[in-house]
Amino acid sequence: FMYKTGVKTFEAAAYLKKCGADNIRVKFLFQNDIDSFRKKAEAMKKAEVYKDKIVITICPTDISNPYALVAQIADELLNITGIEASFVVYDTGEGVCNVSARSDGNINVQIIAEGLGGGGHFTAAGIQLKDLKPSEVVKEIKKSIDNYLEEGKE
Repeated sequence: FMYKTGVKTFEAAAYLKKCGADNIRVKFLFQNDIDSFRKKAEAMKKAEVYKDKIVITICPTDISNPYALVAQIADELLNITGIEASFVVYDTGEGVCNVSARSDGNINVQIIAEGLGGGGHFTAAGIQLKDLKPSEVVKEIKKSIDNYLEEGKE
């Protein structure tokens, strides 16, 4: 309900409610334990602002349920004033770095992700890069962002 909300969004919500969806129970599903909360805070503390409107950070590796937490961090970083997109890098420890990207709708993270072999949607995308360290992945993300901005695709 925060980005690109339209008639279909409300129709889907009405359908889910009709089927018994309970927003209070959903809230409990998204709660984190204290360790996950601290890891999220650690990743946010390391966040770097790039081009005045994009945040990039590297998530700690020793977390439980990393895919959900990385997505939560990417979403949370969009709450920073002036930030239009976020990228969170997570090293799986298996020679692969996953990246979760989010946008407030002003930057197309799908195009940036596609520049690195990933994909997704305008406001949510993902990337998997093999044989690169997280710091190298950050450099690749910056190159893809630069290409996107230079081509005027904002």
